[in-house]
Amino acid sequence: MKKPIRIKKNVLVPILFLIGICLLFSIASNGKFITVKNFKNIIDQSVVIIIGGLGTIFTAALGGVELSNSGSMAISCLAGGVLAQALGVEAPSIVLIILIATAIGFLNGLTITKLHISSFLTTISMLMILRGLFTYLQTITGLYSNLRGGVFHMLYEPYIQIPVLLILVALAYYLLEYTMFGEYCKAIGENENMALNIGIPVQKIRLLAFTLSGAMAGVAGLFMMSKLGGVTNAFGDN
Repeated sequence: MKKPIRIKKNVLVPILFLIGICLLFSIASNGKFITVKNFKNIIDQSVVIIIGGLGTIFTAALGGVELSNSGSMAISCLAGGVLAQALGVEAPSIVLIILIATAIGFLNGLTITKLHISSFLTTISMLMILRGLFTYLQTITGLYSNLRGGVFHMLYEPYIQIPVLLILVALAYYLLEYTMFGEYCKAIGENENMALNIGIPVQKIRLLAFTLSGAMAGVAGLFMMSKLGGVTNAFGDN
């Protein structure tokens, strides 16, 4: 029997609180807060953080830490920018960016599960490696600016940003709350030994969670490229 889809109180309360804040500011500003331009600015400032954070929900549920996403975003988008410059089109770069970021997440998961190194040490080391590599490669390749009318430029449009953001948030919520993968992640985070004893494939779930986090970092990188207009020296920094 399928688990009924219900919004839990711990999810509903923050949503209602957010709506209340929006109404409060709208009243205080005589309706000037709720404008298309203002909401577009809010989305522009938060879309990268939200999408990048979606993957880390699962690593956090495991009781792990993911610190390498900004480095993953930077190096994968730099590679995508180089490919776009070489081909003169940006569409193939999207696939490359997501693949590289996903591979980095997979490598993190593999290191944690096979070498039994903590997620904190693994991901912070990966972050330093990727940021150093990014800085070095930029001295060779230079900066990349989005092509006028290209795919990355289109991602900056609200009619692209908002549907993608809503779909990814809904998908992450569904995976965490209504699938075995999400239940396994939470069970491992609560008690890993118990999870092992009842037959949960802990290592496979951990590997999948870090791989998914890498993929989300790649998607976040795409939107950051659209926001910044290309790949800059400070791409993904902090």
